[in-house]
Amino acid sequence: MKRPLDLTPPPHLLVDAEGVARMLGISRAMVFKLDSSGRLPSPVRLGKCTRWRVAELVAWGGARCPSREHWSVLQSNVDHERQR
Repeated sequence: MKRPLDLTPPPHLLVDAEGVARMLGISRAMVFKLDSSGRLPSPVRLGKCTRWRVAELVAWGGARCPSREHWSVLQSNVDHERQR
């Protein structure tokens, strides 16, 4: 039996500063302040574009918004556990 065609667009994998601002309920300027102070997960650079991973932002928020440094440690621990 054929599956019906799903024309729903896929969820965004990456968002720009405006998207991060909407997700967090803050201004775009505050996104850049948080990023420059190391209080957001590291963004992805695509040429001149700066984007953040949606899944990572959701997980980061679920972890109570730790600093970038602490978030990196948490992520490396998760990666280490997956390799076991």
